[in-house]
Amino acid sequence: MRKCLALLLVLVFLTSLVTLPQVAVEALFNIIIVPDDYPTLTAAICNASKGDTILVRSGTYEGPINSTIVIDKSVCIIGENNNTIINLYPAYNATWILGQPLYSYSDAITITADSCSLQDLTIQMAKPGGSITTKGNQILIANNRITAGKTSATGVTLKGSNCRVTNNVIEGAITVNGTYNQVDANSASFIDVVGSYNFIKDNTCQGLGLAFSTNNVFLENRALSKPWGDSGVDISRSHNNFLYKNEISGFIYGLRFYFSSNNTIKANTATDSLSTSLIFCASNDNLVSLNNFANNTFASTPFVYDRYSDISIRNSIQNLTLSTNTWSDHNLGNYWGDYYTKYPNASEIDSTGVGNIPYIINDNNTDPYPLITNYDISTASIQLPYWTNLNLPVPRPTPSFPLPLSTSPSPTASPSPSPSASPLPAEPFPTLAAIVISVVSATLVGAGLVIYFKKRKP
Repeated sequence: MRKCLALLLVLVFLTSLVTLPQVAVEALFNIIIVPDDYPTLTAAICNASKGDTILVRSGTYEGPINSTIVIDKSVCIIGENNNTIINLYPAYNATWILGQPLYSYSDAITITADSCSLQDLTIQMAKPGGSITTKGNQILIANNRITAGKTSATGVTLKGSNCRVTNNVIEGAITVNGTYNQVDANSASFIDVVGSYNFIKDNTCQGLGLAFSTNNVFLENRALSKPWGDSGVDISRSHNNFLYKNEISGFIYGLRFYFSSNNTIKANTATDSLSTSLIFCASNDNLVSLNNFANNTFASTPFVYDRYSDISIRNSIQNLTLSTNTWSDHNLGNYWGDYYTKYPNASEIDSTGVGNIPYIINDNNTDPYPLITNYDISTASIQLPYWTNLNLPVPRPTPSFPLPLSTSPSPTASPSPSPSASPLPAEPFPTLAAIVISVVSATLVGAGLVIYFKKRKP
């Protein structure tokens, strides 16, 4: 019994010692308010420490001229609301080649640290534009409006892992170059992916792209174009990817596959294509099922076209053959808008929803179980890969504004510690009380151990 009591006292003593340094760490994470503590976002970032939160009050703030804002420490930047406007002026560069200028713009914001976030801001790029580029991991860009005007360009580029871009309106492209990233619920011009294990879902855009990529998932996105863009989904030299429940409408080519194999294209809808719904270029062993291909602009245009159907082209390139793919899964194929036009005598097989005449695509491809009516893609049963349950940062709740104004002297932009930065109100911690309790507990337990072991002496 005495041994158990001694062991219990030792464990309580050690727990008290471990708790004490954690209390001190909690007190280091502060909140900085713009413009209360510093007049500009740049000054606030310069004076922040790792783990700090920078809150920006509603208003319009001017960024540095011909400069890039560099975020090189792990901070969370949160705007008060959509009227928190940051105007940025990235440098416009000219590179001369053979006496001709080649123009480009620098990044408007570059994030080089891990675990950073940009939330609830309106970020406006001055002409000719600028991008937000991240070069770290666990970065969050959420609930922002990122604009550059009709004659300029902008966008977000991820170069890292376990990053998330969610619920933004972006007048430009989202480019993903990395692994285990998630892009969801955004409105953007294009979304392009180079990498593996990225999850792209529930976005609205004017085109989706994959290049030199494997094991990515595109789920429930909407690629819409008016007038016709080139291709709604463009897959180039990419393998083992999954396209589920996406809607593609209004392009010259609905989906285009170029030297890509072993991809799964299931329960998508490709409509209103100017040329063709699907175009394959030396792409084999893809699984295509439960999709809707309908309403092409020209009724005489086939829904599937093989770029290398011309034998003279195939003979000119070694090992080039017609694409051969699989067009059904579990005895269910795809819906073809011209099925009854091609096969007017076709009928349904025993209320299965499947036509009794296979749909011939070309010499190498046949859908053996064509669907006779448009398929409701929302009802399709899909199984996402296990890795789509990503460990990603989530947006923080915006603290209630107005926060108390700083009582410090008028701030300056000089990089010095902020005396007015206060502990983060969203995570209050009774620091002094915790320290007192920890010290008293450790003292009492220590004294008890000393008395106990003295009594144990012979």
